[in-house]
Amino acid sequence: MREAEEQFTILMTGAVTSFFDQYSRGSNEDNIEVNDELHMLMRDKESVVNVVVNMHDKHMASLDAKEDDLSNIPLRELEAFVNGLKEAEQARNREAIGESRAFHNFQFDDIENVEMP
Repeated sequence: MREAEEQFTILMTGAVTSFFDQYSRGSNEDNIEVNDELHMLMRDKESVVNVVVNMHDKHMASLDAKEDDLSNIPLRELEAFVNGLKEAEQARNREAIGESRAFHNFQFDDIENVEMP
């Protein structure tokens, strides 16, 4: 995707530059209709080229964000798996402690209830 974006930006910059060059020479070989708004934009070549560069930067940022999301999926899945294991271990430990306390209480009650002759 990055290569396609780079290639698109190169072609777009070339097309914009070519159109500016044709427009500044007063030639319109492609018979492009230039309305008043476009005519106003054509006065500042640098601004239009900056728009193309900013568009490229936004596309690259979007691609980077998507790549980060995709690369973090296995990490999030592993994290969820490990958290599940920790929760299961805590539940087992609580159950074992409960059984130990119950055994202790049972033995303690038996000792207290022993009658000495």
